[in-house]
Amino acid sequence: MAVFISVTAMFDALPLSLINRLLAAERWATDLLRPHAGQTAALQLGGLSLRFTVTESGMLHAASKDAPADLSLSIAADALTQLFDGPEALRQAAHIEGNARFAESVGLLLQHLRPDLAGHFAPLIGDVAAYRLEQTAANLSRHTLKAGQSLAGSALDALRAPGATLVGKHEMNAFSSRLEELLTRLQQLEKRLP
Repeated sequence: MAVFISVTAMFDALPLSLINRLLAAERWATDLLRPHAGQTAALQLGGLSLRFTVTESGMLHAASKDAPADLSLSIAADALTQLFDGPEALRQAAHIEGNARFAESVGLLLQHLRPDLAGHFAPLIGDVAAYRLEQTAANLSRHTLKAGQSLAGSALDALRAPGATLVGKHEMNAFSSRLEELLTRLQQLEKRLP
């Protein structure tokens, strides 16, 4: 059981660890967060949930799930597909509540903080190969996301097909209306019987 808990804790800490690596590489980013030291943010990005507190150094530290959030930002899973349409499209899909200055700082980070894959790999494999690796990773990510959307759409279509177990809201409402009408008629019929 202890192994499971430590593996779970490791996966929970992974996103913050990666974000802190990006922040450490960009002084402007930590400078932007320092004035918000002690403030907590709750981010809900599709299925990923992050809750963090800004430290005095401008880095992020995991916050407890019951710590009050100064900022709440949520983006639905289907809106994450707009990630490749640019930050403005994603920002329009975001629901933000809380401290306006903190929200502005986090928004600037979301808009401008990007991993520099080419910069990290260039000393190991050369500039051209590192640039191509970065482009390949971006294309692979984009195509994987589109394939996932297509697969999800196909699965929903298959489940909504005749004879399937999943029905749409319109069909369910129509069935409920017919059932209510049938129950009303049955009650009227029972009143007529002696």
